[in-house]
Amino acid sequence: YNDQTVFDVIKKAVKVPEEKVLFNQIAQHFNHSFYWKCLTPGGKKDIPADLKAQIEKDFGSVDDFKKKFSESGVSNFGSGWTWLIYDINTKKMSITNTVNAGCPIVDGENIIPLFTADVWEHAYYKDFENRRPDYLKELWQIVNWEFVNSQFQSAKK
Repeated sequence: YNDQTVFDVIKKAVKVPEEKVLFNQIAQHFNHSFYWKCLTPGGKKDIPADLKAQIEKDFGSVDDFKKKFSESGVSNFGSGWTWLIYDINTKKMSITNTVNAGCPIVDGENIIPLFTADVWEHAYYKDFENRRPDYLKELWQIVNWEFVNSQFQSAKK
């Protein structure tokens, strides 16, 4: 795996049962690194217009999107991640859950992650104990919409 990107290693390791430990470690590295980029102290309250328009097109409204995303995160059984993804083939956003170290980049070159929430209990227990819905409600206060938009703009190219 020398001289390969994190993406390449994840996509190869997920296919090899003997590489499960490697996949878990590198996918969690990617997931956590991506998660931290999705957040910023104090948040970015204004969603860039182009991103907002796509969210409204695919989910009805920003509030509907946040509600659906949070509901998906709450219903993600056990430990995992909830993702906002963009499919470059259909030009649509959707919400998906992954478990454990799962990440959507293994689902094809056409799937681009835009935003994620870590729904492993360690992400929120200190502040919210086992109240995942409260964590997800507060998460919206610290979203880095500029990063989410940069992912979206890159996906559209």
